[in-house]
Amino acid sequence: MMPGTRGICPRVREFRLTVRNLKYLFRPGSVAVIGASDRPQSLGATVMRNLLAGGYAGTIFPVNPKHASVAGMSAVPDVGSLDQAPISR
Repeated sequence: MMPGTRGICPRVREFRLTVRNLKYLFRPGSVAVIGASDRPQSLGATVMRNLLAGGYAGTIFPVNPKHASVAGMSAVPDVGSLDQAPISR
C-alpha cells in the first residue's frame, strides 16, 4: 500500500495522480491538435500557432477533416488516420 492511501478505495488508489506522472501532461513527446485550423481567430489556429512559435520540440499532428494541410503541415481527417500514435517522452 502506498503511503497516505489508507482508507482509500483500491480502485481510486490505483488511479492516484503523482507529481512524477505530470511530466506526461506537461512535456509530451507529441501532440495531436484536434480541430487544427488556419482560420486566424479559431482555437485550433491559436493552439497550432502557440506550439510552433513556442518552440515545441515534439511532433505535432494536425487533425482536421476539411483540410489536407494546416500551418504548412500535412493534416489527417481523424485520429484513426494518424500514421503513429502520439507518444509521451
